[in-house]
Amino acid sequence: MIDNKIMRVFVVISLAMLFFFLWQMWKEYHPPYLSYQKEFKELLIQNAAGSEEVADFQIGVRQRWVEQLNRVDRCETCHLGIEDPRFNNAPQPFKSHPDVDTHPIEKFGCTVCHGGWPMATSLEKSHGPTENFQEAIYHENFMEKSCLLCHGDNIKEQAPVVAKGRESFKEMGCRGCHKIQGIKRVKVGPPLVKIGEKVKKDWLYRWLIDPKDAIQNAKMPDFKLTDQEAADIAGYLLSLTRSGPKNDIVIGSYERGKKIFSDSQCVSCHPVRGSGGEEGPELGKISSKVHPEWLVGWFKNPKAWRSNSKMPTFGFSDQDVQDLTRFMLDEFVDRDLKKTTVKGQIETVEAANIAHGMELIGHYGCAGCHEIIGAEDPGEIGVELTTIGDLHISKADFGMLEVAEKDRTIPNWLYNKMKNPKAIGKDAKMPDFGFSEQEAEAMTTYLELRRKVLKKSSG
Repeated sequence: MIDNKIMRVFVVISLAMLFFFLWQMWKEYHPPYLSYQKEFKELLIQNAAGSEEVADFQIGVRQRWVEQLNRVDRCETCHLGIEDPRFNNAPQPFKSHPDVDTHPIEKFGCTVCHGGWPMATSLEKSHGPTENFQEAIYHENFMEKSCLLCHGDNIKEQAPVVAKGRESFKEMGCRGCHKIQGIKRVKVGPPLVKIGEKVKKDWLYRWLIDPKDAIQNAKMPDFKLTDQEAADIAGYLLSLTRSGPKNDIVIGSYERGKKIFSDSQCVSCHPVRGSGGEEGPELGKISSKVHPEWLVGWFKNPKAWRSNSKMPTFGFSDQDVQDLTRFMLDEFVDRDLKKTTVKGQIETVEAANIAHGMELIGHYGCAGCHEIIGAEDPGEIGVELTTIGDLHISKADFGMLEVAEKDRTIPNWLYNKMKNPKAIGKDAKMPDFGFSEQEAEAMTTYLELRRKVLKKSSG
């Protein structure tokens, strides 16, 4: 009885080993790339210059060693038409590379620019991602993240996505909250030490709730503050101003001011209700934002308020200033804003919890972008981004987003973090910058390449 059981176990194990052996033999003669190479051979028959070319085509692994980079790639096992212009219009993976003249394959290979696992010969393993596999092939939208490896940090026209990401990173003040090696921390926002002399209470309240609703081209992100949080922060900021507005009467001519506004070509830098330049802030509702006497002082000497202001000093006469101010106060008013709304918002700010407002400023790291008296700068409150591209995928929390396993890569995680910060991770402090898809792609590409540049410089 026992012998029969042992015999049955032996037979089962033997059959399992036989099937495993046959399966391995089948895999050996049916590699993943075989179907691609057979399909390419059919295309080659259609495009070949002669029968000899078809006869010379061999089934098997293609391997290229790039001596200068000490790198081996097997990508051409499937990407067989990569250097052949006859396959410019062929489907992938047979399509020829569009830039082999300036980036010859024999000099660069494939994976140094495109990513992917160089020694693999199957689609899943070569393109990724797989477990513990950081070098998944780059999505075409993030392709430029490798450009700085050769071209350096000053590349511009040749890599517009990278250039846009670098520009956005600096303009949006990301360095204020995130440490990144090699980039100096600079406060990109205006000083708030005398904000009460400039803006009205109700406007500041609305601004904190939704910056882009207050100014269409605002760079300040949306922190998704509650009404009470916005009131408390506004209350604290306004308490820093020792003297409030003087409510001086502006005596000027609307018509003369209109002409001065036109002659000075203000709209070449400033948008007005969506039309005009992009350098300066939107002016379409400026009358509902600032105190008249601040506007007068600004026109006389912009540098007195903000030393690094791009606004030129026009040398207006006192009467010119009065006329221009009169025109802007009468013309650029928020027509949809009701007096009852303004009154209610002012009362809300005046009843604010100033101490709580100060706590919130520290919590959200406002001093990273703005000079604020009495509010200690806590330093970079966000995660360091120097090597964020090296983060293991298991550490990336996609939060409320439903993302397919194959798309769970660090670039996709960064992209979604840019697009919808509050949906990624727990208790996210990062505000919503309102990035477009192109801007989010550019920022992701820039952050990914930063860690590659660091590796190159330290390697």
